[in-house]
Amino acid sequence: MSPEAARRAASLRGIRLDGFQAHAGSQILDAAPYVRVLERLLAVARDAGVPVRVLDVGGGFGVGYTDERPLAPEDLAVPLRGRLDALPAPPLLFVEPGRALIANPGLTLYRVLARKRVGSRTLVAVDGGMSENLRPMLYDATYRVAPAGPRSGRAGALEQVSLVGRHCESGDVLVPDLELPADIARGDLLAMAATGAYTYSLASNYNRFGRPAVVGVRDGRSALWLRREDAADMDRLEPEISGSPDAWEPGG
Repeated sequence: MSPEAARRAASLRGIRLDGFQAHAGSQILDAAPYVRVLERLLAVARDAGVPVRVLDVGGGFGVGYTDERPLAPEDLAVPLRGRLDALPAPPLLFVEPGRALIANPGLTLYRVLARKRVGSRTLVAVDGGMSENLRPMLYDATYRVAPAGPRSGRAGALEQVSLVGRHCESGDVLVPDLELPADIARGDLLAMAATGAYTYSLASNYNRFGRPAVVGVRDGRSALWLRREDAADMDRLEPEISGSPDAWEPGG
């Protein structure tokens, strides 16, 4: 927001200008971008000559997908509060932790459908892919994957493989290069970590596959939060059509 826009908003009847909000970015792992955002918001308030009660530096807090080191809350709070507390009337500081709250608590369970050798690569195909997790294809996002269920912790030889989806697309690759047990086979379960954010919210019915169920687990107990979509869900927008095409209404 420019100072001119802030002054205009503050002058309008029916509008109460409480403060400003900005978005620093996404998957941010240090405090510097948030400090710059805060300084910019303070500059807008100063140049506009309007008092503010709230400043919101937005979200983008990074999480640990593989080897990232997330920013500790106190490492962000100290420089931001230090800057605000130096003001005569410090505004409230708002942040939007978003994925920092829900990414790591979530994981996706896949069942292995097949494995095959293609050239120099071993492909392990699972019962999911780009329809329920588009981030690897869209953003080159990386995730940790490990065997789950009865196989977990079993010793044995490892093999370098590519984890692929079921959608008959060359780009449907969840993890291009990872180590899995060499005897991983159809029916085995794999767990992909840190999928609690930007996965189900990006999911689609690509190739008419239903979205997976979402299950909450705590202290050994589980509860169904969202049921799995079935064939009836794929047809729910299709109306019944009766009569011959000659009787159909124009544009219908």
